[in-house]
Amino acid sequence: MKPAERKKLNEYRAKVKGYRIRLMALANKVPNVNELWQNEDKMVQFFESKEVEKYEAMLSSNESRGKSAEVKKKPLIKTELTVEKFKELKAAYVNDKTIMKDFGMNASQLNAWKKANGVIGMSIPKGAGALVKKVQEKEATVVTTAIDYQAELNIALRQIKALESDIESYKLQSTSLREKEDMLQKKGSALQSQIERNSQLMLQSADAQKGEREARQELIDYQDEYRKLEVDYRNQSTEMARYKTMLDRLKHTEQINVWLMKQHIGFVEQADDRAEAFS
Repeated sequence: MKPAERKKLNEYRAKVKGYRIRLMALANKVPNVNELWQNEDKMVQFFESKEVEKYEAMLSSNESRGKSAEVKKKPLIKTELTVEKFKELKAAYVNDKTIMKDFGMNASQLNAWKKANGVIGMSIPKGAGALVKKVQEKEATVVTTAIDYQAELNIALRQIKALESDIESYKLQSTSLREKEDMLQKKGSALQSQIERNSQLMLQSADAQKGEREARQELIDYQDEYRKLEVDYRNQSTEMARYKTMLDRLKHTEQINVWLMKQHIGFVEQADDRAEAFS
C-alpha cells in the first residue's frame, strides 16, 4: 500500500473509531443502533448527516435532567436482585456502590438483603480493581482492534465489489469480443469462398482467353487460305480468258472450229473438275 493510501486509511480508521465511541454513547437513543453498528457505511452516513445532532442533543438533555433527578429521587429498580445475579456481579468485580445504583438500593437495604440471603461476607477480592482495569484496557484494545479490522474489512469488501464490477465488465467485453471474433471468422470464411470462386473465374477466364487466341489464329489461317484460293481463282480466270481469245481466233475455219470444239470440251471438263474441286 502506498504511503498516501496508508495515511488515508489511518484517517478513516480514526474517524470510524470516533463514530463508534459516539454511537456507544447514543445506544439508548438511536432506534436502529444495531443496524448502524453492523453497517459501517450507514453509520458514517448517519454521523455525517445532521440527524445525529438531534440524538446527541437528547442525550445532553437527559444527562442534565438525570443529575438533578438524582438529588430529588432514587433510581428506579431495573430488575430484582437475586443471589445468583449478585454472585455473577461479584465474580465480575462489580462493587456494592454500582449494585446499589443499578438495583435502586441504599447501603442499609443492600446490607439487609445480604443478611437475608447469606452473602454478607462476599466482597470483591483484593487487587480486583487493578485487574478490572487491565481487563477493561484489554477490552478497549480488543474493541479498537475490532474497529480497525472492521474498517479494513469494509475497505476490502468495497474493493471486492469494485473487482466484481470489473470482472462483470470484463465478462461483457469478453462476450462482445467473442461475438466479434465469430463474426470475423464468418466474414473470413465468406472471403475465402469468394477467393475460391474468383480463382475458378480466373481459370475460366484464362481458358476463355486461350480459346479466343486459338480462334483468332484459326481465323488468320482461314484468311490466308482464302487469299490463296482467291489468287488461284484469279489465275484461273486469266487462263480462261486466254483460252477464250484463242477460241475466238480459231472460229473462222471448221477444222479449227472442230479442233477448238474438242479443246473447248476438254477445257470445260477441266474447268468443271476444278470447279467441283473448289466447291
